[in-house]
Amino acid sequence: MGPVDKVAAGGPEKEVLRGIGLFESMFTQRHSLGFYTALSCTARFTATAPTDSVLNTPSIPTLTLVYTALHEVVAQHPPLAVSVEDESSPSARFVRLSSIDLERLIHVETYPAGSDEVTRHRLLNSSLEKRFSTRFDDVGVLPLWRLVVFRADSSEDIDASVDIALFIHHVIADGSSAIMFMQTLLAALNAVAIRQPQESLGSIVSPPKSTFLPPLESLHRLPVSPLFLLRTIWGVWFPASRAGLWTGPPVSRPSTVVQSRHAFRVFSAETTSSLLAACRAHKATLTPLLEALVARAFFALLPTDGSANRLRATCPINLRPFMPEQKGVMGIFVASDDQFFERKNTDVWKEAKRVGRLLARALRGMKRGKHFNIGILRHVGDMRELHEKSIGKPRNNTFEVSNTGAVDGSGEGPWRISQLLFSQCGSITGEAVNFSVSSVRGGPMTVSAGWVQDVVDEAFVDAILDKLVSLVDDVCSGKI
Repeated sequence: MGPVDKVAAGGPEKEVLRGIGLFESMFTQRHSLGFYTALSCTARFTATAPTDSVLNTPSIPTLTLVYTALHEVVAQHPPLAVSVEDESSPSARFVRLSSIDLERLIHVETYPAGSDEVTRHRLLNSSLEKRFSTRFDDVGVLPLWRLVVFRADSSEDIDASVDIALFIHHVIADGSSAIMFMQTLLAALNAVAIRQPQESLGSIVSPPKSTFLPPLESLHRLPVSPLFLLRTIWGVWFPASRAGLWTGPPVSRPSTVVQSRHAFRVFSAETTSSLLAACRAHKATLTPLLEALVARAFFALLPTDGSANRLRATCPINLRPFMPEQKGVMGIFVASDDQFFERKNTDVWKEAKRVGRLLARALRGMKRGKHFNIGILRHVGDMRELHEKSIGKPRNNTFEVSNTGAVDGSGEGPWRISQLLFSQCGSITGEAVNFSVSSVRGGPMTVSAGWVQDVVDEAFVDAILDKLVSLVDDVCSGKI
């Protein structure tokens, strides 16, 4: 245990836990530079059955119930009670807060009375863009997450669902962690509802002194294959040809913080089911297929003059299957693998199977403890310098496809999760466009796109997403 410090102006006491790990410093430096702000998960909580007048259960979770449920969520996930002091400094450190005032973390936004789904999507998207373009304030004093509750403007305008959006700093959470948060919140809301009536726990949370894990590189060996290391060193001195490779414009520094743009599409439960059935019929899996479809969408819209005949994609890989003791733990347990696409390779299923084989090979290397690409970071040194040196240089990747998988949204109580939207801000030094995929088992699938203002324009991304919708329809109908 470290010493206990007190913050000024009546802030909570803080217990110094440990320094920032090497992998973690990549995320603290990106945030402090304004290059990347947050990732997000928005869950739609829907009534499982008509309101129970005997139990006096509301049709949607009230703010009081959300506050009470969050006491349990924070108790279950230690990263939600920490912050970072001196984030931009080499001596940055995690601190645990002795108390958390939820009123400083939760914001309520209202949908106008009579809002249809299109209006709700537009208002949600606007909120996502606004918050993705803002760094967390009071870092070191407040926890590294915020919650937005979207409610109907009129008590008579209730469709038995409410959208709750989590925004969380990447240093304490990956995409799977954001999903865990929502699953824990669902369980806590249902438990609170079943226990009613009871006194509200209020807005002040006193987190337990639970174990805060060491950094990833201390929990698991992250070896790098000698061949990968040699290729990386060779590439520094003798960069590979980028002829025909399109990754958008070079990296440019934001004036203050990334101006992030966002858009998303929702695929119905029926479409999602048909898409999965097509994957099974072709002996392919969903994430590689989505990569192949996104690549085709890019090729359909990019110039055909030879400047965009190749694309480079990256796919995050969840490391928890190799770390079973961390299965239900929030944190950053993720590596990645890259794949190239060529315009001439037009067979979507062949491309999906090729990407599937590449990802399977990467997974085998991790399972055998042979190679984790993030292990290369031990040879990098100063993460802040690494990010700043990327200014003016070409981007490495065209796009990213990050899939959190199908989530069980059922709940033992009055509510369930009927829809999930996983999203990320645009990344100053990252890919031109990131695509984040999430779905509820037996329900809809969402695909969101995040990008930096002026790296690509809104019309281009909308066209990519519309083309993706068209390609998915073609897959489901058997045209592809």
